[in-house]
Amino acid sequence: MKFKKILLLSITALMLVNTITPAYAMGDSKSKIIVKNEVTLSAVPYLLDDQVMIPVRSFAKSQGYTVVWNGKDKTDTISKDGKVLYKVLLGSDKAILKGKIYKLNSPVEKKDGRIFVDAEFLNLAHGVTIDRNSFDIMQYNYKFYKGTGGFEAIFSDYNYDQSGNYEIYEMKSAYKQIPVAGKESMGLYLASHNRSDDVFMGYVKEINGLVPNKEYALNIQFQLATNAESGGFGIGGSPSASVYVKSGASTIKPESILDEKAGIYRMNIDTGVQSQGGEDMQVIGDVGKPEGSSVTGFEYKPMKAAVMAAADENGCVYLIIGTDSGYEGFTEYYIDNVTISLTK
Repeated sequence: MKFKKILLLSITALMLVNTITPAYAMGDSKSKIIVKNEVTLSAVPYLLDDQVMIPVRSFAKSQGYTVVWNGKDKTDTISKDGKVLYKVLLGSDKAILKGKIYKLNSPVEKKDGRIFVDAEFLNLAHGVTIDRNSFDIMQYNYKFYKGTGGFEAIFSDYNYDQSGNYEIYEMKSAYKQIPVAGKESMGLYLASHNRSDDVFMGYVKEINGLVPNKEYALNIQFQLATNAESGGFGIGGSPSASVYVKSGASTIKPESILDEKAGIYRMNIDTGVQSQGGEDMQVIGDVGKPEGSSVTGFEYKPMKAAVMAAADENGCVYLIIGTDSGYEGFTEYYIDNVTISLTK
């Protein structure tokens, strides 16, 4: 009986002064990998839509294979003793393994000048086991190629209706194509009509596999696709400047809970009030298009946040991204390309 080699990845990245470097900090950071003898990868692995992505060149070389890059065809060919094992094509979700087409979990990516392939394929191709739980990945990427990536929509700060009729709020969430001209991709959609003068809407994502009760610094980046023109006036406030974008993280799962006394659904975490941040979320901008924009329709706007949060006793922390509205009208937008980097 043949047994697979057990492959343990440790993504401790080292600087010249022997201090810990966060996985997201430097493109040329190296990552230790143990397969009988210690091998060093050329770049730190990361999570893409919950799939572990590994730098294929240094990984294959560590297993004794030759890697040849064809710049014209944008392919990496991995072989040994003149015999091709597999080929991967940049941007494709298919690979050729031993002459047969194999469907990848995620498209082949190029990051910091290196080609990354999903770990499950490398498990199969090289006959090893890359155990996701054996290393501490410090970067999570979500491009929503195949779905929501575990992000859950949440709405709050609206009035309770005994009949259950909330249609006037037009609360909608969906996984669908983002209509940014020339840059169409799949992402997370949100919409609502702020009839309570304070509607909050957003997405929550559970991040697990962390050290229980350990505090982390989170750097959060994402693309907001918005059609709100900067400036302007509306009911109660500006449709752009009065819709505040917020992001944060919490040890407890964010939920919308009915305040029976007030008859209002409220968040169970401190998100702040409109232009003011709270203990668990900070204001990072508004939904207005980038200054000087001349784009018609939806346009991408980069957003960033830096927050602190502790993992719970199960090693989980909850990311939350959303908006707190002071504009008493209809707002819609999309979220795409979310990156969360964690540092202990």
